[in-house]
Amino acid sequence: MNYCVEGKHNEQCLLAIKELKERLAKLDFVESKNSIDYCFSLGGDGTLLKTINKYFYKDPLFVGINLGNLGFLCSFSMSNVDNIFLKDKVDIKEYRLIEASVNNESIFALNEVRIESLFGKCLDLKVYINGKLFSTLKCDGLCISSSIGSSGLNKTLGGSLVDTSLETIQIVEKLPVNNRKYKSLNNSLVLPKDTLIEVEIPSSYQFLLCYDSNFKKMRVNDKIKIKLSERKVRILVNKETTHLDRIKEAFL
Repeated sequence: MNYCVEGKHNEQCLLAIKELKERLAKLDFVESKNSIDYCFSLGGDGTLLKTINKYFYKDPLFVGINLGNLGFLCSFSMSNVDNIFLKDKVDIKEYRLIEASVNNESIFALNEVRIESLFGKCLDLKVYINGKLFSTLKCDGLCISSSIGSSGLNKTLGGSLVDTSLETIQIVEKLPVNNRKYKSLNNSLVLPKDTLIEVEIPSSYQFLLCYDSNFKKMRVNDKIKIKLSERKVRILVNKETTHLDRIKEAFL
């Protein structure tokens, strides 16, 4: 089996990577950056999201090993890392990525795609759902998340927690204006998996397009199209801890 490892450049992580590589060598794993069967991420959810963004097109099996606080995506720690290779202890989950098409380019994210203002200026946004104008919003931004991303920034903005077994796409506003001219739901909107969301932004506006831990400054002359992609990522999960267990531990 071929593998690669990503992690932070601190002492704790470097020691953990060294230990992991020694264990993998005993199992005849070969480190590679080209053909990859397993992609190990050591750190937290942010590190795993960056790793997925870097390697998803190679279609490896992603394994998140948590070295810090609770990680929703990182099912393993160095204390139970041997469980990774025990079939009765693990399961493989497939998750659809979010795809945003903008300026003739597609970007992909696992947790969320965000449109955020620059310089503290509110954005005037027209939001279309499946081709129909849903609402004209004035806000600091929008967060559009998958079910697996619902426990991240989406929740911080007041969005709904969604079980990861459900394929949904969710919209929540960031700091919306709510008056006679501009209306806000003041709630998130959870939509079916095949929904197409389009966002129209005036061409004069410069804004941030964020996708998980990455971002771009940009302007657009056309609608931003956002949907759940047919492209998926595979993540190894620990059967001993469910998603609901991690929600309970983190928030209750």
